[in-house]
Amino acid sequence: GKVSLVCNDPEQPIRYTTDGSEPTAKSKPYTGPFALPTSATVRAAAFQNDQKQGKTMSVEYLVHKASGKPYALSHQPTKYTGGETFGLTNGVTGNLKRWNAWVALNGHDLDPAIDLGADTPLRRVTTHFVNGKDSWIYPPRSVEVLVSADGQAFTSVARREIEAEKMSGYSIETVALDLPSGTSARFVKLVATYFGPIPAAAPGGGNPAWVFLDEVIVE
Repeated sequence: GKVSLVCNDPEQPIRYTTDGSEPTAKSKPYTGPFALPTSATVRAAAFQNDQKQGKTMSVEYLVHKASGKPYALSHQPTKYTGGETFGLTNGVTGNLKRWNAWVALNGHDLDPAIDLGADTPLRRVTTHFVNGKDSWIYPPRSVEVLVSADGQAFTSVARREIEAEKMSGYSIETVALDLPSGTSARFVKLVATYFGPIPAAAPGGGNPAWVFLDEVIVE
């Protein structure tokens, strides 16, 4: 995967850094999508006559074994796509103020089956979900990791039950699943199980709950 920056005004070129520092008129100019060899914080700003224009954009990118890799879903999101075709492997985690980083479905499991391209040693899979029941966003019932050599026959290697009904408030939760020693596969599938219909007495009662994920981090 590569990082792309949007420049709306060619008269105000973008300059950026990848070490978390504030970009200046001497920072590297953006000329096209670029690769990140390791996880990094990219900060970018537009400049004109060596003067910064507007605010600095800052995004933390995670580089891991699934970064930039394609995946298949049983159901395609339409409203919350993560900003691009493969938003769950683009290296960008979500927060409660940046909803375009999240991938979400209502009424269905979120189940990306990621093609790593070759048989790969695996030790941990991590993701984050949103718990925000007042906004009809419910925790998944469970999170499971399955692996496959051919992308057709999958074997479960780790599973975590989520106490979804007991959770309250508004938060981002982390699920990290350690895989059995020696696990290796080309395809990795994460299944976040849909909560089900929203309880009748809750906001949105009777409607299908949403499940929100940001990134499937494969180590």
